[in-house]
Amino acid sequence: MPIKFCIIYKKKFLKKNIKINLLDLGCGDGRDSFYFAKNSKINVIGIDKSSIAIKKNNFYKKNEKKNNLFFFNFDVKNPKIKNIKKFDVIYLRFFLHSINLKTQNILFKNINQMIKKKGKICLEFRTIKDPLFKKGKILSKYERFIDHYRRFINLSELINIKFMKKNFRIKYLIERKGLSKFKTDNPVVARLVLEKK
Repeated sequence: MPIKFCIIYKKKFLKKNIKINLLDLGCGDGRDSFYFAKNSKINVIGIDKSSIAIKKNNFYKKNEKKNNLFFFNFDVKNPKIKNIKKFDVIYLRFFLHSINLKTQNILFKNINQMIKKKGKICLEFRTIKDPLFKKGKILSKYERFIDHYRRFINLSELINIKFMKKNFRIKYLIERKGLSKFKTDNPVVARLVLEKK
């Protein structure tokens, strides 16, 4: 079952009958990748550093018989990405808050090279307004350890980074509870869609 953000983005921003290349960065179990790939006009590449997740996704892909869906094992900490095709959409759900600030900076520089002009970057992430931010072991100003590592994003700081303002414009932004409920967890998350200038 795809995540609501995935469904909303597809309805709001993806035009029908137009071919696009979409990168699902940190695709995990691949459910959003599979959802996007239901549209044969969308060529989807899902990447994740977990070789186990990618192996499972490729196994399920065989049953789906999709020729517009591909999964690869890749670590975004790689500071230089070469010979990568340009994407119309780069999709990152619950990924940004799983990496540290240094990796985030490398990531956005790579994304800037990988996205087409007027291409969209779609992000959903936990923010410092999430109640979990006040719990767990404090690792740094925004980093916490609560059963696993999380870096809670200061939305205002993110959108005002000089590099971000220079290269991207905001097309959609919302921050609140109720967007990504899972069982008893109802985090404060931001949904942000950026467009490459």
